[in-house]
Amino acid sequence: MIWEGQYRGGKVTFEASTKSELDKLIEDFNVEDNQVGSSSPKLQIQGTNQVDYPVLSGALGTSAAIMAVLTSPWGRAEPRTESEITEALKFNAIYFSQGSVSGTLTYLTKSGRLRRLQKGDKFAYTPTVEALVTT
Repeated sequence: MIWEGQYRGGKVTFEASTKSELDKLIEDFNVEDNQVGSSSPKLQIQGTNQVDYPVLSGALGTSAAIMAVLTSPWGRAEPRTESEITEALKFNAIYFSQGSVSGTLTYLTKSGRLRRLQKGDKFAYTPTVEALVTT
């Protein structure tokens, strides 16, 4: 079963084998709590490939939002660049200035919660083991 709808100027597609699974995916997508969805739905936005961004909700500050994104399964899959992190935040309708995101990434790296690695010609960030244990 497939459900399609409009979301933030794009097209969202949910796919499941049964109606109850589809209802659960849609319900999980719409749940508003202060946690990252443990199994965030795969969303297909028109004009892009399938992306498994984490679903965030609640009032999150810059540090908490970035850490929630990077400690999610999407963030742990590979080190993420600043632009990838910003896109994941925008997907969740969380908007911070480029300077805020950049400064917070530097702060989290210096405080030992993130590790900065080279990814092509850009830096990418991944949570440290200590950050994963305390999250």
